[in-house]
Amino acid sequence: MLYARRLKFQRREEWQDWGRSDRRPHFIPFIPDRVYKDTGWTNWADWLGVGFLSFEKARAYMRRLGLKNREEYREWLKSGKRPRTIPHEPENIYKYTGWNGLGDWLGTGNIQNQKKTKLPYEQAKAYVQAIGIKTWHEYINWSASGKRPSTIPATPDKAYHEFESWGEFLGTNRVAHQKKEFWSCQQAKEYLATLNIKSKNQFVTLCKNGTIPPEIPRDPMTYYGKNETWVSYRDFLGKPLQRTEEQKSD
Repeated sequence: MLYARRLKFQRREEWQDWGRSDRRPHFIPFIPDRVYKDTGWTNWADWLGVGFLSFEKARAYMRRLGLKNREEYREWLKSGKRPRTIPHEPENIYKYTGWNGLGDWLGTGNIQNQKKTKLPYEQAKAYVQAIGIKTWHEYINWSASGKRPSTIPATPDKAYHEFESWGEFLGTNRVAHQKKEFWSCQQAKEYLATLNIKSKNQFVTLCKNGTIPPEIPRDPMTYYGKNETWVSYRDFLGKPLQRTEEQKSD
């Protein structure tokens, strides 16, 4: 332990980088937390000899810095301005002595997503339907825009056990693809031929904006390929197949 402390490392990562090099003597273990697990090991702070402040004093110090968010906090950690008495990983050092998230640590009051209060399912559903969101893509874009209230989860399908489907949540009653009854491949081809779609990419775009009827699968190659009615996207979109040079000479 005295040898380790003379190195004046402040973080476990520094020890590991040094331990992998040829500078570590053979009699110094690379994984001291395992080797000395039952013979006096306490934690990495003790092993490296880093004397940290108590949680309350460390938190008071951090709050005086005025850091506003995680990005500013990370930049401060990289800057080299962190005193040895403030741990690089406070969430581990103070895990059982007061740690309550980065917002509490910095004094910003920001709460981790999993600790935020969310609206009841029916209220969240009513809110989303009232502002007119119709598709999963619209919801994702709205969520990323910054307009989504913090009380409505970014992933309601994971946050609410009541969640049945996006169609039910958004009020469109659209059914997931795996539960739909699609048109036959021939019916789909006849319809698509009237739209003069020029490429697979255009087909995908029209699917996303709702132009393609829900009775046509968004992944036709996979769906129609199961019963061997699929040929190619060119055939599916109503385009004549290109002839080979031998066919042209016939």
